[in-house]
Amino acid sequence: MNEKKKEKEIISNQENKKIMILVVAILVVILVCYLIMTFIGNGGNRSSDNIENMMKQSETKVLYIWNSDSKKCKDCKKIRNHLRKKKINYIDYDVKNYTNSKYEKMLTTLSINPPDFNYPAVIYIKDGYMYSNIININDTKTVDVFIKEYQLQDVK
Repeated sequence: MNEKKKEKEIISNQENKKIMILVVAILVVILVCYLIMTFIGNGGNRSSDNIENMMKQSETKVLYIWNSDSKKCKDCKKIRNHLRKKKINYIDYDVKNYTNSKYEKMLTTLSINPPDFNYPAVIYIKDGYMYSNIININDTKTVDVFIKEYQLQDVK
């Protein structure tokens, strides 16, 4: 009888291990799917489409185009932090999250010639048209003047 009991325990333990492995595998698959969807969502065409739709709907917005890779843009984070400190409501467009073609499509939507453009940039879109912009910003004083001149603190 003891042998049958031990045999049942061994089988039960093996089944428990299989169930545990299956649960862990399912959790890993769910996590991987979540991460993939998150990266596709951030790096997908959503922001480009949003900018295009925003312009079609004649909205007034502030757009901040930058690159979070400090090797490619040393002033980007400084300018972004300054916009936050000034409580400017802006659409964040991190070039690092997009393919080159999507980035260029976004610039074309704004009627900007890609070779003429460099980040960081603050773009003021008024009534669906690019009204004004500052590009290749290297100091916060320039941003302050731009904010004051176009009253960007009032843009919601």
